[in-house]
Amino acid sequence: MELLVMRHGDAEDSKDDFHRRLTSLGRDEARDAALAIADRGFEPEVIYASPLKRAEETARIVAEHLRMDVVECDSITPSGSCQHVCELLSKAKAERPLIVSHQPFVSLMIHFLTGEQIFMNTGALCMVRIDVFGRDLGELIWTQ
Repeated sequence: MELLVMRHGDAEDSKDDFHRRLTSLGRDEARDAALAIADRGFEPEVIYASPLKRAEETARIVAEHLRMDVVECDSITPSGSCQHVCELLSKAKAERPLIVSHQPFVSLMIHFLTGEQIFMNTGALCMVRIDVFGRDLGELIWTQ
């Protein structure tokens, strides 16, 4: 499996974390990420997004550029479980999924899969190759 992990674009400040929307910069970051995904020739089979507004908006912008739909996934919130997401992905039929989520989950997921410590800025992408799901069994291919 080639798993593409993306952090949502820049979001507005708000006390209501669930409904924080993307800023203009965040929308640009999402469009730039969509172009980067296409330029790298990655064609996701499914896009999973956190239900929080900023991730959902990011995923929809990317999906629009790639002419795809978005599947909302409650497991990939900021406090999501890496193990639970691995179980979800291992049961899915997609060999090239894209997940759009948040810090700290995106960095924790990359670390769980590869052992690599990376901080993902807003709009960042990270590709991981996974043959067998489990801690430190994946390979970090690229980040952007």
